[in-house]
Parts: sequence; C-alpha cells; structure tokens
Amino acid sequence: MIITVTNTKGGVGKTTAAIYLAEACARKGHQPRVIDMDPQGSATRWYEFAVDSGEPGWTVENFTEYRLKQLQPSDQPIIIDCPPGDPRIIEIATDLADFVVIPCKPSPDDYDRTQITYDMAGKGKAAVLINDARLRTRALDQIVADLDAPEDRDPFQRFETIITHREHIVHANGTVPDKLNGFDEVLAEIEEVITDEEH
Repeated sequence: MIITVTNTKGGVGKTTAAIYLAEACARKGHQPRVIDMDPQGSATRWYEFAVDSGEPGWTVENFTEYRLKQLQPSDQPIIIDCPPGDPRIIEIATDLADFVVIPCKPSPDDYDRTQITYDMAGKGKAAVLINDARLRTRALDQIVADLDAPEDRDPFQRFETIITHREHIVHANGTVPDKLNGFDEVLAEIEEVITDEEH
C-alpha cells in the first residue's frame, strides 16, 4: 500500500499527517516507511529526533526524483510526504499511490489550493482531510460546505474523520506520537477504500 500525502500549499500539516499515519500503521503491526520528498527534510528531522527519544516503529528515507520513479510497491506500507511547490514530484507521487491524502486547514486560501491538488490527483483516488480544525466554528462549517457542495463542480471526496486542533499534536514534532488523535480512523478509511477497490 502506497499512500501519498500532498497539497500544493505549504503549512497544511502534510508531514504531521504522514508521520501520524506511519505511527497508526506501526501500531497495527506493520513496518511503514515514510519517503521524505520535501527539500526542507521535515520528516527526516522528525525521525532523527524521535530516534533519540524513543524507538519509532517507522523509518524515514530521503529520495531523489529518480529514486521515487523507481519505487516499487511493498508488503509494508509506504507513505510519501510531498513538497508543496513541485508539481512534477506531486504528479509522480500521486501516480504511484494507491490513495492520496490531501490535508486542508479550514481557510479559504487552503481550500483554493486544495482544489488544484485534488484535480491533479485523479478522480476517485484522493480524499481531502480536514486538518487542524476547531470544532463548532464558522470556518469548519464553511470548509465542510465547500467540499460537500462546491459551486460548479462535483463534491469532493473527503474523510469522515476530521482532525481537530490539539496542542499535543503541535508539540509532537520530533517524538513518537503517544496518541493518534484520529489518524487511526483516517487509516481505517483508507484501508476500507483500497479493500473495496480490490474486490
């Protein structure tokens, strides 16, 4: 299973989603690999600090574009953490993926860029993950409405699970996450879709 986490906009929580999904996979007995395609190396730094403080059940590797093109499916989960500003890498990573996760914070700017990313990912292969949301706010209500009933286009596929704003997620960088904060439910939704497509 290859999961690509991407958005053409930065700062939406792609690396956080990739690491938490890897931890969710590890807790199910898998040995996931996170492929860090971001030149900033955020996932790599997270892993290096996590190794110093514990024993992650996942690994992180830096890939070049050439190496990404050679990536083969594995019997263990692979999670690709994409950079925001490189459409070529995003295209390769979404083509490789069994499923594409598009994190999106509840803001108009994030929504606009999410539309672009969703269209790049290919119909039926991607879902928007509302991320870092504050419950019972107008911003959350608006993003749900925009995704479920957009103007002049079909509704977006999105995760039922909404990742809410939590301080311990903000401060989890560089650690092995102690709580999954809904990312186990996100993984279950992904697995359900992939299983349905295989049958």
